[in-house]
Amino acid sequence: MTNILSIYPRRQDLRTQTNEDWTDGFPLYRAGLAGVVPGAKNVGNGALTVISVDPTTPLGGYEVEVTSVGGLTAITITDPFGAVSARGFAGTPLYASGITLNLAIGSTAFAVGDTFAVQPTVDFIDDTGIRYVLQVRRSQDAASLVFQADSAPPDGSTPTIVAGDGAGRPALLVPYTLMDASRFPEGDFVYDLLAVADGRRRVVYYGNLSHVQGAGYIP
Repeated sequence: MTNILSIYPRRQDLRTQTNEDWTDGFPLYRAGLAGVVPGAKNVGNGALTVISVDPTTPLGGYEVEVTSVGGLTAITITDPFGAVSARGFAGTPLYASGITLNLAIGSTAFAVGDTFAVQPTVDFIDDTGIRYVLQVRRSQDAASLVFQADSAPPDGSTPTIVAGDGAGRPALLVPYTLMDASRFPEGDFVYDLLAVADGRRRVVYYGNLSHVQGAGYIP
């Protein structure tokens, strides 16, 4: 069995040209363990513990800040985009954007403005045994394909996708000779990159694709 069910679809819009190789990469990753760093000027000596991290948690830095003290110690969590993702109190588990954490009060009480930084790590998915197929269409409901790339073509032809082979980093390797407008017309399209394994199919990446005429030419 492979890790195909551990893959979560991600959007990535692309731009390609008629005069160059197509070599976009599609890293397969999820959120892993999260590190915690207390603010250098914190007054309180309590500890922040990360209980769990959902695989789909957005990557980046989260800030946990003490916003009021007294009978209860209130905290606010800000996500990597600067938005408040949760509010709660020290001493009880709090869920924010995929991270469950708990701030414990220590022997010295927290003060307003005490902070902690939380950052999930990148966990690349082992994609051993997974085949990749990229398909390009004029629109989502178009019946015919405009272009297709494959890491293991059934007809035995040269692969145009380099499989991750366990590293979780598949990438296209389409030569410029296949990107010419006579074989891949210019225009705006949509695409899906599919993972295939264990009798299943899973969308890995999807998005809009703009294929344009290149300006340079080397004879």
